Amino acid sequence: MGGKTNCRNLSVSIGFNRKRIYSQESWSVFIALVRAFVNIGRTNLFLPTMIESFFSSEGRIGRFAFILRLVILAAIVFGVWEVASHFFAHWHHGTFGTLAVFFTIVSALLASFIGLMQLLKRLRDMGKPAYLTLWMFVPVVNVLFLLYSAALPSKAE
Repeated sequence: MGGKTNCRNLSVSIGFNRKRIYSQESWSVFIALVRAFVNIGRTNLFLPTMIESFFSSEGRIGRFAFILRLVILAAIVFGVWEVASHFFAHWHHGTFGTLAVFFTIVSALLASFIGLMQLLKRLRDMGKPAYLTLWMFVPVVNVLFLLYSAALPSKAE
């Protein structure tokens, strides 16, 4: 009976360590993505400036920064889904898969808001009116409009 307990404790320990290693790797990938996201076009990094930069529609961004920010936002949402689905589906936490969906939806809504702010900056850089962001709420057209805004060059001043 004592041997079974030791084996059970060993399997729990191994499972916990494996999950912990996965979480540490995911966390380091997440931190690297956030650092890359913050460092785009900035040399002096202060957290309030970064938050104002990404949650604000003021300013202009070029094609490369726009595409890179959208890709990073999508990667962050995918990373939240991946980590949350593995965390909440693990046997010693219970099966709370709906919480993973909740966290993914919340992160996707936040990323959508930030993406719209980046699109407004990009439209200003292209010399287009801001009301064109309404195309993002029309299915199928939104993908075409994103490709259009990513491909069109900046307007020369």
